Amino acid sequence: MLTKRLFRFAYQTPGQAERNAEHGWDDEDSTGVWIASASEDEAIRWGRTIAEQFVSSLFAQSGNGYPWTSDGFAHWIEDDSAVLATACDLPLVTVGEMPDFARMRSGA
Repeated sequence: MLTKRLFRFAYQTPGQAERNAEHGWDDEDSTGVWIASASEDEAIRWGRTIAEQFVSSLFAQSGNGYPWTSDGFAHWIEDDSAVLATACDLPLVTVGEMPDFARMRSGA
């Protein structure tokens, strides 16, 4: 049986990465995606794939590449009921399906 889980992850936008490098800051954003999966581990694995491709899509717009996975950004399955209750606007996918990155970028 599939269960809907909220995968959350932190990342840098191209502008943040540039300013962070220039000023020694550590500014970052976060977002999430609902993943219907058979297990939490499966949701985490697929969520990492989504995060990598989402961040790559942000940097591709600026003509640069950026490896999300190698920078060790935080990522987790959310369990805070207040956060879960307010995350209804985030996309829902099943394992193997990509969300609409344009929709996710609207908050990025």
